[in-house]
Amino acid sequence: MAEDNLDLQSGEKSPERLRMGEVSTVGLKVSNDIIYEEMKRELRWPSVITTYKQMGYDATIASALELFEMMISRVEWEVKAPYDATEDQIKKSKFIQQCRNDMEHTWLNFIQETTSFMTYGFSVHEKVYRKRLKERGSKYTDGLVGWKKLPVRSQDTIEKFLFSEDGRDVIGVSQDLSASYDLNRFRNLLTTSNKIEIPRNKFLLFRTNPKRNNPEGNSPLKKVYFAWKYRSLIEEQEAIGISRDMVGMPVERKFQRLCRVIYTEHLSNSGEPLTHYGEGNPERRL
Repeated sequence: MAEDNLDLQSGEKSPERLRMGEVSTVGLKVSNDIIYEEMKRELRWPSVITTYKQMGYDATIASALELFEMMISRVEWEVKAPYDATEDQIKKSKFIQQCRNDMEHTWLNFIQETTSFMTYGFSVHEKVYRKRLKERGSKYTDGLVGWKKLPVRSQDTIEKFLFSEDGRDVIGVSQDLSASYDLNRFRNLLTTSNKIEIPRNKFLLFRTNPKRNNPEGNSPLKKVYFAWKYRSLIEEQEAIGISRDMVGMPVERKFQRLCRVIYTEHLSNSGEPLTHYGEGNPERRL
């Protein structure tokens, strides 16, 4: 509920001229639209994608991510108008509820797709609209503009975020489809560089822990990367050790082979056995 307007009187003196806009900046480390906030090179985007995928196969990490997705998927979503809403606000809330249930995919599928931000730190979803007409796949015929779908844009294809000239605002995202298996499917969309720029007003951005307004967010997997890395190395060495215990340790006896060769050659040449001359037992034979 809005507060009552205050009937304040202006003072006698005019205030000093004040700049209303932003003067400083957050200080996000960006160069050529590449974010360098992460100190470790192996944890910088986009090279960290492969690392996050490998970590996702770990039993402990996979269980935690699956639990988060399961818990958020069980939430019941509902659009409600304010308690003291006007008739127009009630109609608008019903319209949003209709749009939510009038997409090509279910609302649950959309929510499940957004949970990928827990792995990669962010999730980009393009907003696709259509007129609500039967011939266009809608349940309604009022001709209003609603959502057709809110599809995810795979993190594998996100090259970088695009910033304004002053570096304060995100103005878009660059999608690189060079790694796609079949580029012919996108020949009507792509330029010679195989890249697509999506403006900021055309996509939704979900992030975890967006410190310094970082559009890449901060994946929870960053905090456990080194523990996962060293544990994986230790487990690999343990597995090698166990396999060696099962089949025996490889031993190479070069000295004994050399002695047998010398003894055989001596015996064939002289016909007498070769003796070992040393302290305590000068007549010990090989």
